[in-house]
Amino acid sequence: MKKLILLGLITLLILPMVMAGTTYYLEDFSKYSIQQVTLGAGDRIEFNLFNARHTIILDQINPSKSTIDLAVFPFLSDVMYISISPTKYLKMDLNKDNQADLLVKLKSQTEKDATLLFERVYPNDITGQVVKDQLKTNKNVGIIISAILALVVILIASIFILKRKIKWLI
Repeated sequence: MKKLILLGLITLLILPMVMAGTTYYLEDFSKYSIQQVTLGAGDRIEFNLFNARHTIILDQINPSKSTIDLAVFPFLSDVMYISISPTKYLKMDLNKDNQADLLVKLKSQTEKDATLLFERVYPNDITGQVVKDQLKTNKNVGIIISAILALVVILIASIFILKRKIKWLI
């Protein structure tokens, strides 16, 4: 009986390892700014960019829709689920400067695998018009809010003081 339980535990521990996909590691983007990888469902890609490790897992291949579903873990943290197609690709901002640093494109796909293209984008490569920041803040808002809070505190304090005086007079 003990051997059966031990065999069951070993099987449960080994089963996820057998069912897990292959992990691929991308080369340094300073050497190769465009890299291509062919993945099957469940396979994952790891790469380092901006001194952080990032992971993308090919979750599902949808040949009827010509799309694939990706699970993206930037900075190995929260997961984002994204579908891409040959005409719809993923732009990743990995240094949080509001500019794309990496493009992930679906080059081709079959029933069993998909070929992804990883292209490192540099700020000088991006063309277009620079738009001035449209966010405007009112600097007096803080002063107005503070004044309103002070008036509310004074009002509440004076109500309590008046109640005490009225009780004392009665």
